[in-house]
Amino acid sequence: MCTKKNTHERSSSQKGLQPVPDDQTKNMIMTYFEALNQRDFDTVMSLTHPSYALDVPSLLAYIRENSISFNIISCSLFMDQDEFRKTIEHLYEEDVVQPVFKRGLSYNLQLVFAEADQLSHRFLFYMDVAETEDGWKVLDPLAIQAAIGIELKIKELKRKVKR
Repeated sequence: MCTKKNTHERSSSQKGLQPVPDDQTKNMIMTYFEALNQRDFDTVMSLTHPSYALDVPSLLAYIRENSISFNIISCSLFMDQDEFRKTIEHLYEEDVVQPVFKRGLSYNLQLVFAEADQLSHRFLFYMDVAETEDGWKVLDPLAIQAAIGIELKIKELKRKVKR
């Protein structure tokens, strides 16, 4: 279930910014994770920002090799356009390639992922999305891979401690 952050709506309208199509971006995020579950390369690629297109094969291979599937428990707006722009400018100052986009948002996702059909615990993940000429796209899909990797490592360490 996705929820909306009401303060964003007020701040956007007060500053004269174009309202964000919140339902549209949330549906895109849901579709992205459904495509990851289906290992649907074309859909994942079409919903990934072009600056990160080369990362898609690696992410899908990682998900396939580890038999990962996702279930989104909740999705809510984390950073509005202004907050996102300020944050992202600092993050990409040292990067060689900066993604080009009109505006961006960050969503707070609560995910459950399964590894080889064994449920793991819930975890929080912040997903950045950006508006391009072709619509809203996911930024940095390898962040998903990194988050999964960390969760799997924690799970493995917990198993070792119990022994």
